[in-house]
Amino acid sequence: MSDSIGDVASLKYLERTNLDESLYDLDANELRFFQLATDIRDPAEIKQHILSIQAEAFKADISISLYTLFHVYQVTRYPVYAHVLDYGRTHAGAIFLEMACCFGNDARKAALDGYPLENIVATDLRRDFWDLGFKLFKDDPALFPVPFLEGDIFSSQLLDLDAPRPTERPKVPHLKTLTELLGRVSIIHASAFFHLFSEENQKKLAERCVALLNMEPGSTIFGSHNGAPEPGVYTGIGAPDREMFCHSPESWRKLWIELFGDRRINVMATLEGGEAGAKLKLKPIRNVKLVTGDLNDIQQLRKVFEDARSDPSYAIWGVFVALEFPGLGVNTEGEERQGKNIATVAWEFRVQSYIFSSAVMASFPEDKPPIPGTDHYAKMSIEKHVSSLDIPWTIVRIGFLMENFNTSIAGRFTNAAIQYCMSPEVKLQLTAVDDVGRFSRLIFDNPLEFNRETINVAIEGLKAEELNQVFIQATGYDIPSVPRFVMTAVYWLNHDVRSVIEGFVQADDLRKTDLEGYNANIQKAAGHMKLTTFEEWAQRFSQMTPDKVNEHQITVWGLLTGKA
Repeated sequence: MSDSIGDVASLKYLERTNLDESLYDLDANELRFFQLATDIRDPAEIKQHILSIQAEAFKADISISLYTLFHVYQVTRYPVYAHVLDYGRTHAGAIFLEMACCFGNDARKAALDGYPLENIVATDLRRDFWDLGFKLFKDDPALFPVPFLEGDIFSSQLLDLDAPRPTERPKVPHLKTLTELLGRVSIIHASAFFHLFSEENQKKLAERCVALLNMEPGSTIFGSHNGAPEPGVYTGIGAPDREMFCHSPESWRKLWIELFGDRRINVMATLEGGEAGAKLKLKPIRNVKLVTGDLNDIQQLRKVFEDARSDPSYAIWGVFVALEFPGLGVNTEGEERQGKNIATVAWEFRVQSYIFSSAVMASFPEDKPPIPGTDHYAKMSIEKHVSSLDIPWTIVRIGFLMENFNTSIAGRFTNAAIQYCMSPEVKLQLTAVDDVGRFSRLIFDNPLEFNRETINVAIEGLKAEELNQVFIQATGYDIPSVPRFVMTAVYWLNHDVRSVIEGFVQADDLRKTDLEGYNANIQKAAGHMKLTTFEEWAQRFSQMTPDKVNEHQITVWGLLTGKA
């Protein structure tokens, strides 16, 4: 293993030689967070504020990336986060330790979400990161009185593993070292941290986390770090020549189980997102070459196609496009831009089959188009753009995905909205996500047969009561939900939830105004292959273990305040 892996040498990838404003790209949730944390409401003013802090950091010779400044939602993306907040509220004195805290983004987010401020502690290698955080969030130690412990996590001056364990809970405001917290921490969050070190030092870091934990039921260590399908040293992650040791989910679980010994623990490790996650999912597929690119950057997309054209073995013949839903109430301008970019580049390179996955929706009169920035507007704009291209194209409109019915917060509210807020006579068109892939394969096999067609790939609609009856018959229990009174409150308080329900009603109105044509379109897809029924999907659901919970970071508080 190279000597450059791990320790201080591995931090060289953070060094930047110039300011790069192009990396600024706050999403809606991050923007809301900064608005609340800084009391700045104007998005343009927030951008200038963040850029000014980055400029100040460079002047002070603090090597940071702009991404580090504004990426604030690490702590909220984990399924265990709800448990963390609940544990902090219900266990008096439960200490939350934010390791590698940098500017204190996640510590502030946890406090904002209700973790008792007086029980939060932060630590990092350098204090200037932390001090810059006060300027970034326009607060001070009086407003955010979280003790910061500066030092090298491997130094005995910060954490002496041989020191006697404290017999009493330390006074958090007066902490001087992590040694005082040995065996006293309830929650440890560390993200983008372990992968900075060699395999040996990652184990030492894990040992330090275990030593700090109080071992009481419910105590938790969580976070995310660069990983890979197989453990080993990887080159080019974060910087062209950078070497990094990455754990796999299996080796990561094994590490913690060995360190905790005979203690009863639950270790959950998944590999998702980014190049490594995509490679893991595509690994069993033969003749697949993984490429990555920013769909917002049309020049990057062109380069992907150009590189493919230079290698006859991987020339791009067809394109299937399924764009990520940006989130409830989030502006969809980015979705619209991405959809048009990839369609334009596919047309430029004359692909032989282009499939755009859209949604079953109501038609809008020309004088009353959907509101710009909404999901309907984005999809209609992309459909219009795709249909103008002189290449073989097919638009696959899918119904409400059955996979939206799940045990997450979002899934429970989804069913409650349908059961309690939608008219009993409204029918919901449903699609199993696997059917989208299977039908798209049929199109790729014979693109001319489906050329310039818009096809609804969905089963015949079901009413809310019918949905629940079918689910009970298949699983033996009701669709996961929340109480009616909670959903009713959310419905009237949250405009975005009402808009979703209105979309269902509009789609059903379209079905009612043209039953013959609509049903003919449904039957066209069903004539080519058997679609999954809701009962068949529900039977599989009872045996599934979802790999993502609350994918769009929806919270009960966000739904009640209209900020989800």
